[in-house]
Amino acid sequence: MCEVTFVNSSIKATLLGCVVAVLAGCSSSPDETTFGGRLEAQGGAVAEIGEKWSEGAELIADGAALVEEGEDDLSRGRRLVRSGEGDIDKGRDMMRRGERLQAEAEAAYREAQAAGTVPGPVSN
Repeated sequence: MCEVTFVNSSIKATLLGCVVAVLAGCSSSPDETTFGGRLEAQGGAVAEIGEKWSEGAELIADGAALVEEGEDDLSRGRRLVRSGEGDIDKGRDMMRRGERLQAEAEAAYREAQAAGTVPGPVSN
């Protein structure tokens, strides 16, 4: 259930980012609430500086989203590693228990043979 929630929130965050990017690209004038937008509104060489700042702001936002996604992936990966290690431990315990049971059964059979209570040797 947690993984489904993660997927849904990840999809929502991606869609929200796309909507913001599309709306930002479609706007007819720069966003004057940001430093870059105010510079862009001035025009000329200053506008190029503002565009550069705005591009940097977009890269920061995209990078932050990617970092968050990577951290979520690492967290999910660590959970999978722990689960896998648990499965390996359980499997090895089962194998040891099975080998012990086989050895006990073989010893009991050899004892029964020696006592003459079972017929001759059985091949594997």
